[in-house]
Amino acid sequence: MPLVLLFGEQIQPSLPDTINKLNRFPYHYGIKFVKALYASGCWDAIEKAYTSPPNTTEQIMHLEKYFDQEIAKTVEAPSITGNWSLPERNSFGECFVFVMLDKWISEADDEKAAEG
Repeated sequence: MPLVLLFGEQIQPSLPDTINKLNRFPYHYGIKFVKALYASGCWDAIEKAYTSPPNTTEQIMHLEKYFDQEIAKTVEAPSITGNWSLPERNSFGECFVFVMLDKWISEADDEKAAEG
């Protein structure tokens, strides 16, 4: 990462690697996705993806799931007891789980765990 001059001092900008990986998702997996679409049906397959885009990061990471139109699975959070609250509900795709696990376990294991 290049050094940046800030107030006359050189600093090394730091963005956690996990955030960098999430930001690079469209470039890393998107290119593979479009190449695989092209290989499966040339420009017609790519044009179809514009009218029927992937619904999940899983479909981008595994082209067969895009072609099968596999939908995201609904996962219910366990019930919360005591003095806790659930301020937000969100869904994180396979890519997010993969990137978060990647910091703590091997790439082969995090890939397998993120797949399900």
